[in-house]
Amino acid sequence: MIPPVSAKDGLGKGSNAQPPCPIVGRCPVEIVHIVALALVATALNLLLRERFPAFALFVSLLVGIAIFFSLLDALRLIFDALFGLAEKTHVRVPHLEILLKILGIAYLTEFAAQLSRDAHEEAVAKKVELAGRVLILLLALPLLETLVESISGLLTP
Repeated sequence: MIPPVSAKDGLGKGSNAQPPCPIVGRCPVEIVHIVALALVATALNLLLRERFPAFALFVSLLVGIAIFFSLLDALRLIFDALFGLAEKTHVRVPHLEILLKILGIAYLTEFAAQLSRDAHEEAVAKKVELAGRVLILLLALPLLETLVESISGLLTP
């Protein structure tokens, strides 16, 4: 839930200032929780890795998923802000959707590659990264085509 903006925020009735992003006030608290969770998981993994390596990998996976889910509200606000900005600047929504898909592929690829590295599977991590790069390039082709057409239109009298 978005907290109400108080008068002490400098946003009185006559003010034209925009209210702060609702998540900004929570960011310091959220990062403290994320860092604490990561430190506990790291300490637990140090204890588990020698005797129970499968459990250490499981802990890493669970912590990664927990961190991802804790950021869903922030991601939703980012997406809403980007779509709002695209609407104000008349950027075509399909282009923004492509960029967001590329960003998602990049983050998921990095997440999967790091999990593979945590399991000491460097070869698998490299293959995941290669697949991510190929898919990003594939998704970027329509954007590159639009860019080339725009440049060609500017250069052609």
